[in-house]
Amino acid sequence: MRPLSAEDMRRIYASPLMTDPDACYDTMFWVLFLAPFHGSRPSEIVQDDGEWVMRFRRDRRIRPTAAMNNETRPRRQKTRTSVRDVPIHWILLEAGFVDFAHHQRDRGAEWLFDDLEADKYGDRYKYLSRRIDDALRKLRTHEPDKSFYSIRHTMKREGRRLRIDH
Repeated sequence: MRPLSAEDMRRIYASPLMTDPDACYDTMFWVLFLAPFHGSRPSEIVQDDGEWVMRFRRDRRIRPTAAMNNETRPRRQKTRTSVRDVPIHWILLEAGFVDFAHHQRDRGAEWLFDDLEADKYGDRYKYLSRRIDDALRKLRTHEPDKSFYSIRHTMKREGRRLRIDH
């Protein structure tokens, strides 16, 4: 996947997806809004010692590894540096993300984005990613080598350019 251009990012984040409350549902909005701030796959948000962080850890639940066999294993992090806490950016705090997280917790949601259905492998973001890719195509940001996942690569590219440690 290639990173998105500055124009692609402007087109996405100035679009009705981000400015019109009726253009998409809460989960899609927040996943899109979060993406350029953390550069990671969607993960769990926690409060630790009064600070809000995104906590990236190994998933301890057992998941199937292939459709045709019964082998199972927990999902692993790719590298040791993948296990980390990432502070929630102040812009996300100002935008009301913590209020959304509190609302989900108060209503008893097991997951922050509890409306996502898992596929047969337990992946809860595959279908959402497809919906976001469909929306990006409508904004004309989609090229064969660009997708929602390109936002991750965009953040990683900018982090390297600015010499920000992962």
